[in-house]
Amino acid sequence: MTDTMVGRIRPGASVDATDGHLGRVERVTATSIDLVEDTTHRRFSLPRELVKEVRTDGSVHLTAARAEVNRLVADRHVDESSLAPDQRETFEEETLELHEERLVAHKELEEAGRIHVQKVVEEVPRRLEVEAYSEEVDIEHVPIGRIVQ
Repeated sequence: MTDTMVGRIRPGASVDATDGHLGRVERVTATSIDLVEDTTHRRFSLPRELVKEVRTDGSVHLTAARAEVNRLVADRHVDESSLAPDQRETFEEETLELHEERLVAHKELEEAGRIHVQKVVEEVPRRLEVEAYSEEVDIEHVPIGRIVQ
């Protein structure tokens, strides 16, 4: 993995293992990438050698599956616990102030310009052929054989 590829990794970028989404980048150090797992919010470090690819959007694709990453993190945690405190890699905690922004929209009428609209009717004399129909009624007188009074 080249340093230029690591230079494209940004905090907050998505990290995917070979079998699915793992978490987000928290920071990149000289030897490792610190991650925050999305589902458990667990923080851990992975060696930079596990990075297979960094896409143009900054997302990171690893060479390991999630189970391998979990094993590596568990092994590393046990290894680091046997080290002296000054030899362990530590995370610095920061406290951030929470701010809120609200957008209040309003509208004002403003004249942007004027236009002149005109309707022009054009008459064109034409001949229109229409089918006409008529009805005929036949009346037949039939004698019934009675005298009408």
